[in-house]
Amino acid sequence: MNRKNVTVILPKGEKEDYYKAKFIELMRFIVANHKDAVKFEQKGESMKLIIKNNFQSPEKLLEFLVDFCQNIGRLFEKRPVIEPSVN
Repeated sequence: MNRKNVTVILPKGEKEDYYKAKFIELMRFIVANHKDAVKFEQKGESMKLIIKNNFQSPEKLLEFLVDFCQNIGRLFEKRPVIEPSVN
């Protein structure tokens, strides 16, 4: 975390299950709800979420981060993994 950005480092590329199922849902959620505040950045095998720190106070940033994390937690709660069908 710094004055301009908050960086969230996602699992590395070897976490194949994460990128086959959860990452797609995470990406859809961010694009639908936070496309102006949260950006994806990839460097090599490292994927990061970059959250712009345009908040009026540290407390507002913290409120956003808590709400953001809770929403992501709910996004992944008890969701069955749907395997692609092979025809």
